[in-house]
Amino acid sequence: MTIQEIEKKYKTILDAAHQYSILYKKEEDTFPYRLNVIEELHDDENAHSRILIRLLQYKEKGEYTWLNFFVNRMNELCGGDVNIEISNPSIVTEHPTGDGRIDGLIMEEGKYAIIIENKIWDATDQYKQIDRYVEYAQKCGVDSESIFVIYLTRNGSKVVSKESLSKETSEMLGKRFIPMSFQYDILPWLEEDVLPNCKIKEKCLETAVYQYIDYLKGLFGQLNYQKQAQKSALKQIFKDMGIEENYTEIEKKYQEVQALANTLENKMNSIGKQVADK
Repeated sequence: MTIQEIEKKYKTILDAAHQYSILYKKEEDTFPYRLNVIEELHDDENAHSRILIRLLQYKEKGEYTWLNFFVNRMNELCGGDVNIEISNPSIVTEHPTGDGRIDGLIMEEGKYAIIIENKIWDATDQYKQIDRYVEYAQKCGVDSESIFVIYLTRNGSKVVSKESLSKETSEMLGKRFIPMSFQYDILPWLEEDVLPNCKIKEKCLETAVYQYIDYLKGLFGQLNYQKQAQKSALKQIFKDMGIEENYTEIEKKYQEVQALANTLENKMNSIGKQVADK
């Protein structure tokens, strides 16, 4: 493929993306009026960590119900290697380690430690960040075989860097380093495990959980009217581009779009590095 052909293909993709944005915006103007408290209160990474930890602290009749559901999901993701018993955990956010702060820490000293690193907004990994957190848990008397690290991203697209997680620590953790995401893990946990188990008397708690689910669905374009708007805009784009709505055609176009997205992301990172260096 010549340079001219590549440029033409990318221009077609960019034009389609721009047209999709216009079409979606028209649909967006018809959306029902929406107010989500979490959205209005500046949802930085610390806010999400606080909400998550607060939910994990939920206790009923001596049982950490939602934490146990959460551990079950961890267990599924790492092939059944989570062999811990929750009895009297410390469940905290922004836990100081002496040379940093752990976003979320669930620990019973000498027994186990679940370290949560929250990257919902794709924050840059700090130097030896995961390594230092694991070392801290070891200093608290937790055996390396009972240390679990959850690398919690927005949608699973971000991966941990070698600067944050060294080869040695990665090999030591093995399957106990568990990539999770808000879109594919936290949202299902909230919908399937947390919300159905809110008690009738816990109306404020139930409302808070519902608001968080609504917030995350809005973030990931999963609200019903958002999905309908996406469908309408895509249908028009496919028609304009002459794309058949079948898997092969869509996959081919997706790969082309992904290639362009990767190129643009690399360029953004390069520009960002230049600015940082200056």
